[in-house]
Amino acid sequence: MDSKDSNKQVDNLIDAGRKEKDEQKRIERYKEAQELEMKDAPYIPVRVIENLAAVGKNVTGFSISPSGYLEINYVSIK
Repeated sequence: MDSKDSNKQVDNLIDAGRKEKDEQKRIERYKEAQELEMKDAPYIPVRVIENLAAVGKNVTGFSISPSGYLEINYVSIK
């Protein structure tokens, strides 16, 4: 779906996120962009996926992305 909708503030946040080397700052830029998109969305999402995860103390590198995906690329077990 291409609504031809544009939000310069969202575009700027996405560009800033792409250039940001600090992971936490990058996550914040993308999170803010997503929040603005949802606030101004011309439609309502049909579904929302919520991921829950329990991780032991011996697991490192696991995270959940701002969009709710389980990030397992860097997972290791000590």
